[in-house]
Amino acid sequence: MRPYNHGLLGFVLSPAEEYLLLLVFPNHHVPAPFEPIQPPGDEPELAGDANALTVSRHNAEWASWKFNHEKFQIQQKDLNNFKMVFLQSLDSTSLKRISDPIHGTRQLTVAAIHDFLGTRFGTLVSVDLISLSASLAIPYQTSTPIEILLQVHRDAHGIAAAQLQPFPEYQKVHLFRVAVKACGVFESCILAWLLLNPTVATQTFDSLSTAILAFSDNFDQSATAASMGYSAAVLTSTMNTPLPIHDLIAAAVSAAFLAHSNMPQPNTKVDAKYCWTHGTKASHTSAECRRRKNGHKERATAANKMGGNPS
Repeated sequence: MRPYNHGLLGFVLSPAEEYLLLLVFPNHHVPAPFEPIQPPGDEPELAGDANALTVSRHNAEWASWKFNHEKFQIQQKDLNNFKMVFLQSLDSTSLKRISDPIHGTRQLTVAAIHDFLGTRFGTLVSVDLISLSASLAIPYQTSTPIEILLQVHRDAHGIAAAQLQPFPEYQKVHLFRVAVKACGVFESCILAWLLLNPTVATQTFDSLSTAILAFSDNFDQSATAASMGYSAAVLTSTMNTPLPIHDLIAAAVSAAFLAHSNMPQPNTKVDAKYCWTHGTKASHTSAECRRRKNGHKERATAANKMGGNPS
């Protein structure tokens, strides 16, 4: 284990206790308090009547001073660049407010700029939360991996939580369902999830995302909706017509039946050496494959190819 710190962030976070408490340090490293490089002072001078021993000592002192002076200059250069990035994030009005009438921004510290930004822009107000919620309700496009949409929602949840204004769990679920509703692909999956989680207390975003990801892994994008047992849900959603509850239940039962019928039965002989990428001629299973094509599915078998190699 070795000491570790976060460099220039120590100029932003103060005092030292805040620096150590707010930052995350890597495993197997000892959190070290921030210690800025101090100016080395004046350059050592050599007296005109110095003897050989004094000259030798002076050379050693000067080499040490030069080393520390260069380290200090590098720190100051990096700190000035750090400060410029902060200043560039300000709009013209904010820049005028934080600038000194005489010295401008020359005497501003990065800590002062950080505090200004945190005070002025660091807290979400009701309008920000409404805007954040609206952005999560944007319809999902099936050309984008569902994992990206899930991460967008998780990032928004994190932003709100960091501002001590977290989304209620029911709102997380509602916004995600609104986002995926238009594509129609996940309606049967969500219905099955609702049947398994009939109360609001058990309807969490994490459990819904787990169900969605499992469904997406097994859903063959190239297959027809009818072959997956979801034709009614997809057709109805594309026409923007609400599904009667009995049709939804029928779709769920149909989907569950097809999913069960596609699973290898206990007494059914299944080729254990089928590979999603290389087919039935492979000498390995889908899970054992080491040369995988994009979209490779580890759970694919000869009985349930999941859209893989048909040969």
